[in-house]
Amino acid sequence: MEKSLDQLGLPLTTPLVMDLLQRLSLEEKIAFRFFTWAATQPNYAHEPPAYNQMIDILSSTKYKVKQFRIVCDMLDYMKRSNKNSVPVEVLLLILRQYTEKYLTHLQKFAKKKRIRVKTQPEINAFNLLLDALCKCSLVEDAQALFKRMKKRVKPDANSYNILFFGWCRVRNPKRGMRVLEEMIQLGHTPDNFTYNTAIDTFCKAGMVSEAAELFEFMRTNGSTTSSPTAKTYAIMIVALIHNNRMQECFELIGHMINSGCLPDVSTYKEMIEGMCLAGKIEEAYKFLEEMGNKGYPPDVVTYNCFLKVLCDNQKSDEALRLYQRMIDVGCMPSVQTYNMLISMFFQMGDVDGVFGTWQEMDKRGCAHDIETYCIMIDGLFSCNRVEDACLLLEDVVNKGLKLPYPKFDSFLMQLSAIGNIQAIHKLSEHMRKFYNPSMARRFALNQKRMSMRLRGKKPIMSKTLNLIKTNASNPKVLIVAGITVAGIIVLAETSRRRRKAMIFNKEDFGAFLERFELIPFPQPPPPAAKLPLSGLTFAIKDIFDVEGYITGFGNPDWQRTHEPADKTAVAVTALLKNGGSSSGSAVAVAAELVDFALGTDTIGCMRIPASFCGILGFRPSHGAVSTVGLVPNSQSLDAIGCFARDPSVLHRVGHVLLQLKAAEPRRVRRVVFADDLFQLSKVPKEKTVYVICKAIEKLSGYQPPKHIKFVQYIASNVPSLKGFGQHSTNLQNGISTLKALSSVMMSLQSYEFKTNHEEWVKDVKPRLGPEISDHVRAAINTTYENVKDLYKVRTEMRAALQSLLKDDGILVIPTVADSALKRNSKKGYSAEFHDRAYILSSIASMSGGCQVSVPLGKHEDCPVSVSFITYHGADKFLLDTVLDMYASLQEQVSIASNSEPLPDVNDMDASELLKEKGNAAFKGMQWNKAVKYYSEAIKLNGTNAAYYNNRAAAYLALGCFQQAEEDCSKAISLDKKNVKAYLRRGTARESLLCYKGALEDFKYALVLEPQNKVANLAEKRLRKLIT
Repeated sequence: MEKSLDQLGLPLTTPLVMDLLQRLSLEEKIAFRFFTWAATQPNYAHEPPAYNQMIDILSSTKYKVKQFRIVCDMLDYMKRSNKNSVPVEVLLLILRQYTEKYLTHLQKFAKKKRIRVKTQPEINAFNLLLDALCKCSLVEDAQALFKRMKKRVKPDANSYNILFFGWCRVRNPKRGMRVLEEMIQLGHTPDNFTYNTAIDTFCKAGMVSEAAELFEFMRTNGSTTSSPTAKTYAIMIVALIHNNRMQECFELIGHMINSGCLPDVSTYKEMIEGMCLAGKIEEAYKFLEEMGNKGYPPDVVTYNCFLKVLCDNQKSDEALRLYQRMIDVGCMPSVQTYNMLISMFFQMGDVDGVFGTWQEMDKRGCAHDIETYCIMIDGLFSCNRVEDACLLLEDVVNKGLKLPYPKFDSFLMQLSAIGNIQAIHKLSEHMRKFYNPSMARRFALNQKRMSMRLRGKKPIMSKTLNLIKTNASNPKVLIVAGITVAGIIVLAETSRRRRKAMIFNKEDFGAFLERFELIPFPQPPPPAAKLPLSGLTFAIKDIFDVEGYITGFGNPDWQRTHEPADKTAVAVTALLKNGGSSSGSAVAVAAELVDFALGTDTIGCMRIPASFCGILGFRPSHGAVSTVGLVPNSQSLDAIGCFARDPSVLHRVGHVLLQLKAAEPRRVRRVVFADDLFQLSKVPKEKTVYVICKAIEKLSGYQPPKHIKFVQYIASNVPSLKGFGQHSTNLQNGISTLKALSSVMMSLQSYEFKTNHEEWVKDVKPRLGPEISDHVRAAINTTYENVKDLYKVRTEMRAALQSLLKDDGILVIPTVADSALKRNSKKGYSAEFHDRAYILSSIASMSGGCQVSVPLGKHEDCPVSVSFITYHGADKFLLDTVLDMYASLQEQVSIASNSEPLPDVNDMDASELLKEKGNAAFKGMQWNKAVKYYSEAIKLNGTNAAYYNNRAAAYLALGCFQQAEEDCSKAISLDKKNVKAYLRRGTARESLLCYKGALEDFKYALVLEPQNKVANLAEKRLRKLIT
């Protein structure tokens, strides 16, 4: 439209614009587009009449609520551009039009019955505007508006109540009290609800003293309709209990009784619940006695509130004591009472207590409800009582009880894990009576197929299954592509065998190819000290020789063509001699299957997995640890290192491997940040560089940190790199130098791999994956003409790092630039990912220096780490530094994560803030995170249709169609004209094969928006499917 108007070239005048706007009055969107276009034309500026007409169009449309912000922006522009001030009458007209649909129920009723009411729409509109400002915490603006308008629009009691609540909301009791006093002076009497809400708001905000002042004001100035009630006293008493002001609490109770305001059952219940939550169990018992003495015997709801706190804190003796008390006083326990006791016993691992409670229910004649069955079945699966769980599940089917859908889903997965196909069939047939038959059948068939694959295998018990489910998104169980990259062949079959292992044995997270135990050397007799690694377990990579076992090198063809080793590798023997017991590597340590793991690092094969798993990874100086008994990959780059979770364990293992002295004089340390390399990382410097700087400030023996441009330094001090330079527009300025260094590293690794394994590859022709096969073929077929230059770069790089760091320097760089792929991700790592990873890894690999990857918390749910690098031979200096700094680093990580600033959203409500976080996560395709934020927003405000609607969109993206349908239905119940909710529910129902229901939803969406293309296409598609 705008292009066509531009081509006309007509001169614009105010009458012409107003005439066109009049013609477009029923098409407000097109009118506004024309109005906006006209404002940009030369030699023309909108006059006030044009603005007034556009405001009138936007205010009259059925979409006026959506256009309210546009109207406000236009009014603001008119004022700032001196287009004459907006008359109060115009404002009231706009407010009346916008608040017409929000009239109170009384006014709607009066309108239908043609009854005149005293309150006019203007004051309702005014109050709604005040309320909106106060809910956005813009109370100062609301107060200013109130002051300007109260002479023209007479405020009522609601106006004062809104302002009073607003000041309470922003925790300004003094201003709130002024409003309250003015309200009373003008003859408006606050009611109990006003006072109680304000006192409750102060108490929840921790402003108990201010709440007490308001309470005292209520007692002294309140009328018969606004004096303290039992509810008021209960709010204050619970607040005093939570703040451990017990003496004042009992004094207030005495005053309550003396004033003739006797507590009722609900008051006692609130007091007891508040005491229990505050941990005042004995005081709660006193209140139980008090209730009986005052003629209000506690009911089962009161006892259950008390019991819930005891069960949640696993105080079984107190809980049983309270249960017996219920029996003694004749208060029969409800099914909720028994459910809480059963849950407590399962959490404590007391199965006998569970069955004792179950039998007690039968003895007392309390019927088991579906929640009881769900708690029992879940608990029995979790404690490996599979047969009992299946019997109860069969009982559910026989009794025709309806399971909640999430439990149906969960139990089918449990049955699938144990391979009980018959039970899967029975349960799915049963659930078809209550849920979508097609979906229930389809889901059950998938579980049957999975169970058939599991037949003949040892059942995977519930404890393991729960562990996998709990850690499915945990970075510690990420499958890292480079985790066993000791060379090209090491990667070849390891990942394939791990994926296969995950189907049959998830307990070790695919960390082990073979499990056996190596017994450590015996401890020396007293009085000799214990061996340094005594009591620790470790794992070793599949490239270390172990006497009597074939070293697999990550490939079945290698294992098939080699004999068992005659001797155990020197590094493994050293660990066994010092007390270690060997039973994978980074995943094994991260999953806490072992205390540490022994591996090799060639081009980053230990440092990168350590970073992704959030653990410590140590690559020693090249040649510092003996490689005898190790299948070589690239002798010039191979280094034997270790993973650990605990810095003290890393320190002890490092000392054993390197055969270091126990102590040496402490040296001053100088930390050097490679600022240009941190530009590659996507993690903010506040979580890396800043954390390290703050940690150093609290430690002695550290010089102030220095910052350098590392790339420029390498370019100047490693001249041989110029022959390998590459020019690429995809790389940041200057990084091409390190790209050249990484290409030298890769060429050197390929050359030495060919030297070591060319004959075997050509003779055996091992089975390899497509990508690995290409790498192997390229390594074997390449002719290396500049080998001497490769080794020359390595020599110059070692000298350059030594010159930079000298005897006291520690270079700090990001370990990796990108985050790891999640477990079971179908995506692969891109070429850019490998480029950035190898750039950072090449520094230590090519210099032969030592490096430790140190975890620094998380960023966007992924582990963050930095690497400390120092020159060749300074391994003890580096290990001592990590041990010295680690605690301070983690302390600063905790401080940084807790003090992370929230986004500026103009102090919006907490629920709106959570919604905005959910929207951001949705845009970033983090569907699970979005669901979490929307769910938290719903907990705070369950009446906002947008929250359910947005969560439904996230569920659709996750393929959770049942949950999406439920959320859309809830959104529609809150807002009958929510077009998006109908569209999304239609999509969900179509995915669930409910075509008729989906068709109805899309038809209704077309009623609300006849031009909606999505609904139109969907209706046509569904009509074809149905016919």
